[in-house]
Amino acid sequence: VVLKCGYNFGQNPYAVAHDFIQDNDLPVDHLDEIARFIDRNANQGVTLGMDQMPTQGADPFTGANNAMYEAPQPSRGAPAAASSSGGQAITFQSSQHIPKRTMVFFESPGKPDAIEKKVLELNEAVGGSMEDGVSDLKMTDAELATFRAMLTIAFGNDNLARPAPETYALIASKLVKWPKAQIFPALDVMRMLVLNAYAAKYFASCQGGFNLLEALAAATAGPASDVPAPARLMALRLFTNCFRTTDMRALVTQHAKTVLDAAQGSAAVSNAQVHVAYASLLLNVAVHARDEAASPINADDVIRAVIAGSAHFLH
Repeated sequence: VVLKCGYNFGQNPYAVAHDFIQDNDLPVDHLDEIARFIDRNANQGVTLGMDQMPTQGADPFTGANNAMYEAPQPSRGAPAAASSSGGQAITFQSSQHIPKRTMVFFESPGKPDAIEKKVLELNEAVGGSMEDGVSDLKMTDAELATFRAMLTIAFGNDNLARPAPETYALIASKLVKWPKAQIFPALDVMRMLVLNAYAAKYFASCQGGFNLLEALAAATAGPASDVPAPARLMALRLFTNCFRTTDMRALVTQHAKTVLDAAQGSAAVSNAQVHVAYASLLLNVAVHARDEAASPINADDVIRAVIAGSAHFLH
């Protein structure tokens, strides 16, 4: 089987590799290998032979066999066709990508059914928590119906579908307050929801005094040991996607220091996907600060964040 990965000038090799893995249902532990291959062969069309078959049932974020959304699945067997070399081949078409002058986003939808199943499971865990006040955050049947409607809009193909007002109330009153160990699937839905034109305008207006970015920064900030990798990953992807629409871009640039402070422990996390998301966020902040003369982003904040992140990435 030949899997083709298109690569265009200006794209982030890790973002391209991530999308390639997700689109072809490959294990995430190939991320670094594919990204390095793209980087190394940026101006050539070349073929990479894979000596090993991908493992099955891998965690979509860590590559471990304890997937966040789904239990490990049995092997689906060998591919229907093999290349003449006896293994799989991936063909890359790439071009120069440095310097990077455009932003990147995490727009590939996940699996709504798996996310809904995980949210239902974690909702029960939240309801049964003995921690003070946590059980009150369990969604009711009516709120679960609202969540399902939000999931449909977030992962649908129509970015002009209008979320119900109850959607924002549910996010503000419960979902952003879920414990760090349970919040990640809700964040996964929200990182797609901020791409919706109506949702972006609502969140950017901070109606009722609710600031989504400040709430998420408070929920996911902290050293690597305090924030589970799934929660940190989804928060970083959400922050990164806030640069997609004009409304959310205005909000995230106004609160850039809050967002960067919340993300600063990310480089110390031993997780390649978290590193990709953190680097993507830093890139978007830097691109915006460079391109917009009137940007409220403080250049010194950007420089400090990039230097601190790079120091970890290089070790």
